[in-house]
Amino acid sequence: MSYFIFPRLTDEKQFEHLVADCYRALYPGSQVDEYGRRGQKQHGIDITVQMESRLWCIQCKNYETISVSHIDELLSKCTYYSINPFSKLIIATASSNDTKIVDYLIKVRNAHSVPFDLEYLSWERICNLIENNPAVYQKYYGSLQQVNAFKDKFLDIVKRYEIATFLRIDPMIEGLNMNIPVALDTCKIELEILLDNYIERNNDVLYSKISEFMDWLDSYNGNLSVTLFPHPNGYDKFIYLPPVNGVDKKRAETEQMILQFREHLTKLMNEIATYME
Repeated sequence: MSYFIFPRLTDEKQFEHLVADCYRALYPGSQVDEYGRRGQKQHGIDITVQMESRLWCIQCKNYETISVSHIDELLSKCTYYSINPFSKLIIATASSNDTKIVDYLIKVRNAHSVPFDLEYLSWERICNLIENNPAVYQKYYGSLQQVNAFKDKFLDIVKRYEIATFLRIDPMIEGLNMNIPVALDTCKIELEILLDNYIERNNDVLYSKISEFMDWLDSYNGNLSVTLFPHPNGYDKFIYLPPVNGVDKKRAETEQMILQFREHLTKLMNEIATYME
């Protein structure tokens, strides 16, 4: 069984193309054809697989759930056998493995209700065919590999620059290590390069969220640069220095601004983590 469960396809015709390509890859010496075209009478089948003296037919249903009543309906509409007898009907769906469906097909076959063998091709089995055939994987899910690589690189950048730790720091109280602003600038450059190379950048929520996060992080870093100053005792830190006259009218406003930055950036990080699941 497949180690990966790929995202299900939303288009019914694309699902048929995928199943046909899986069988072309699985049986390279066979003749695999999608039967008819949209609008033509298809006699209850979508794909034919001719292997020397054997003929298999495949009925594709891009259903995420399938029931016994669905099976009965499919079998009642499968009239292709009277036109061209075949030895097996494969019911390919986007549904998960289901013992009820498998057992029911065995029951139907044993009762001789149909003159051909029956097989249930679940989404897990289709994923296994995709996983074991690089050409099929690349055709339908090649971008997925690049998206996953993008996620891994983003997480690596966030981890290397300790962004989560940085957002937990209250610079008004704890100050800020002097190497952090430079590190954040470098982090921004790496994120910009990553986003520029992201394959799904034209239409992707994850890209938008990371782009927004990067802009807010840059703004936060800029605000800190005009709020914090080198420690007067020469420590390797930037700290907040109150006015020399002791009257600090802007401190509360500054603390609120910093808190809002930290809360929003943390919120964006949580949203990004959700989209990466």
